[in-house]
Amino acid sequence: EVYREEQLVNRLMRQSLQERRIAVQLMHARHEKQIIIQNRIFREKQYKEKRLQEFQEALDKEAVLARQEKLDHMEQIQREREVHEQIMAERSEQRFRKHYNLCQKVLDHIIDLVTKIAEYRELTLK
Repeated sequence: EVYREEQLVNRLMRQSLQERRIAVQLMHARHEKQIIIQNRIFREKQYKEKRLQEFQEALDKEAVLARQEKLDHMEQIQREREVHEQIMAERSEQRFRKHYNLCQKVLDHIIDLVTKIAEYRELTLK
């Protein structure tokens, strides 16, 4: 019976040692799990920051492109306005020349008529 009690005590001691080992392993596993969770949270935070930074960079790039497009559009409008003003100036000059020439011809005809009348009066002595 003493032998049996010693065997039981030895078995309990071995189980106790095994339980301690298992408890240590369990605590180690829990610690590793916690580290993995913290690492995942850290990575997710980094990914989120990176996405936000990329999004902001995309917005900034889009704003630069929009500003450049607006400048290009304004330059195009300015060029078109200058061409329009040049065409209008040419048309105005053409109308002026046309009217000036017409007036010059009418004036020439009037002078010719006056000259002929003067010659006629001179010939008829009136």
